[in-house]
Amino acid sequence: MDTALQILKEHWGYDSLRPDQEQVIGSVIGGNNTIALLPTGGGKSIAFQIPSLLKEGISVVISPLIALMNDQVSSLKKRGIKAEMISSGMSPKQIEIVLANCQYGKVKFLYLSPERINSIMVKSRLAQMNVNYLVVDEAHCISAWGHDFRPAYHNLLSLREMHPEAPIIALTATATKKVIEDIIDQLEIKDNHKVIRSSFERRNITYRVFRSENKINELKHLVKKLDGSGIIYVRSRKKTADYQKKLAQAGLSVEYYHAGLEMKERREVEKRWLKNETKVVVSTNAFGMGIDKSEVNFVIHMDVPSNMEEYYQESGRAGRNGNPANAIILFNQEDIEYQKMMLQHRFPNSDLIKDVYTNLGNYFQFGAGGGKGKGLVFDVHKFARKFKYEALLVHHAIKILESEEYLFLSENNLRSSKLMMLVDRYQLRDILDKENILSKVLAFTLRSYTGIFNEPKNISESYIADKLDITEFRVKNTLQILESKYIVQYQTPSFHPILIYTKERLPGKSLEISSKSINQRKYNATQQLNGMLDFILEDDNCRTNIALFYFDETPATDCGHCDNCLKKQKDRNINETILALTKEEKTLQEIISASRFEKEATIQAVRMLLDEDKLTRNGNKIRS
Repeated sequence: MDTALQILKEHWGYDSLRPDQEQVIGSVIGGNNTIALLPTGGGKSIAFQIPSLLKEGISVVISPLIALMNDQVSSLKKRGIKAEMISSGMSPKQIEIVLANCQYGKVKFLYLSPERINSIMVKSRLAQMNVNYLVVDEAHCISAWGHDFRPAYHNLLSLREMHPEAPIIALTATATKKVIEDIIDQLEIKDNHKVIRSSFERRNITYRVFRSENKINELKHLVKKLDGSGIIYVRSRKKTADYQKKLAQAGLSVEYYHAGLEMKERREVEKRWLKNETKVVVSTNAFGMGIDKSEVNFVIHMDVPSNMEEYYQESGRAGRNGNPANAIILFNQEDIEYQKMMLQHRFPNSDLIKDVYTNLGNYFQFGAGGGKGKGLVFDVHKFARKFKYEALLVHHAIKILESEEYLFLSENNLRSSKLMMLVDRYQLRDILDKENILSKVLAFTLRSYTGIFNEPKNISESYIADKLDITEFRVKNTLQILESKYIVQYQTPSFHPILIYTKERLPGKSLEISSKSINQRKYNATQQLNGMLDFILEDDNCRTNIALFYFDETPATDCGHCDNCLKKQKDRNINETILALTKEEKTLQEIISASRFEKEATIQAVRMLLDEDKLTRNGNKIRS
């Protein structure tokens, strides 16, 4: 552990570990398969990165999100630690280079999506690597009982077979006891494992829930009143821009963020927020994962989340520095009805699923037996319009097909633009000899990107623009002109998902969809939504404790600072004041005048105390 602390100081600049981090590292160093249940912001990454740095070999980290992998790899490299990742959009040659570096280049961490494990190229290289640990990030994704089930996580078992001597480190921020048990079963570590579970209690976060029919006005009022920086979560990309505009019109410092924005734009939004140049970011749940900012003072949800796991993870991005913070939900009955409706959409019937599957083959023009391993840009709205489906139903039908392992829908494809020369170098002389923008851009591109005559290469229009001192728009326009002349093949980034067939296409009638499995997942989702609704609709019991009970913790006392606890304290104060005032008979009006509380609250308290026989009435006079 002394050496672990030296590494911590050298790479992260900290002098000590948190108690739960220390427990996890101790368990891992001791050779145990370790399940670590640590809260959002609890330093899960350090808990597996330090053991890996202490041991010869490379850690293979399975992570579900490209954005999260990218953040962690960038962070490690900044600390002088060699790390690599494989993501969609990389060419086979790029993947081969990364794998070769991992095998021979003393790389300490290789980040992979679970779907990549089944690639023949990746498998063959992984089998030859000296793997010290197998790390399963967001481990709840392996469990059908979890809130974000990813069946591709079952590919981990083939990794275990390759490296049976490498201990497993499974990490998650949100999981019930049932999910933890399922993770242990799915990873086949029942006979040798240790579970380290940190409490879900966040003593510094005040949970507050407001029922509101005019949420935007309520939001403006809250954000003006709250100090520091925050995140506002909304359900759709359109809402991010709508809310940002309305808050900006109210004079607030606010930007919006979603996965459809260009990478450069998203990075700029993150950078300004991290530097506190922007107070608030309005975002879909694409924002916050992997972003290292400890001083987030508030997180506001404008829509009801579908489960407590998702909510606890997102709200837990507030107050990571231990200072007081607020987690707020604004909701109305329409939000509740929407979530109930979504449950029906999320689990379409098998006939619709088979129909969507058949038409996907027609859409991509694959016959039966074809398509395996193909990755295709997929625009769900275009597909839905063509075959007259509701886009939301298509999305969830594909999710079922994904869970049955027929295909996989990646997250947004955030590739760079690609460029390839279509003519030989000597055919470019006429253009290169001229003094114009075409010559300028073409000459610089040829100097900067080797191999561009042989295969499409990732390029950066902003880099070319900076070096040539022209606008990015002008670079793109020039490349489009060159493409129109059949000189280059120019492909701009696609922000649509990539759909990958994991098996050869079957005839629709041969498709096997497990109704039992779908019904089980629907039941799980219903239970999770009910837990979320219990949290928001409760107006009496401690809200923190409701969350803790959901995650199988038994709290000793109420938190004392959530909205329900504060309301109860206020009620006690009103009651004590009224009982003291009425030791001598008074009229109701005299009680209201003497009370320091609001008129309506005082009247309500008097009525309750009369009902409980703690006050008595004599004509129009009241006494205790």
